[in-house]
Amino acid sequence: MKEYGLNYLITITSKGEILDGHYRYKICTELDIPIKYEKRSFNNSIEEKRFVIYINLKRRQLNDFQKAEVAYKLEALYKEQAS
Repeated sequence: MKEYGLNYLITITSKGEILDGHYRYKICTELDIPIKYEKRSFNNSIEEKRFVIYINLKRRQLNDFQKAEVAYKLEALYKEQAS
């Protein structure tokens, strides 16, 4: 409901790129709802990707198979970081 505004902050990088909240941003823009941001800084792009994966794993709308797919991406990041 528009009168309640944005309940969860949109997470952005220090460069202003959205990491979490693409749909919230789109809806707020369409409905002219003030947007609230949380700026996060990361040491490298792998940490940034890991953050996005962890956030997506917390989503309640993912079924077990979808969570496994997201976790598999996390494994690939750890391998990338180890090289």
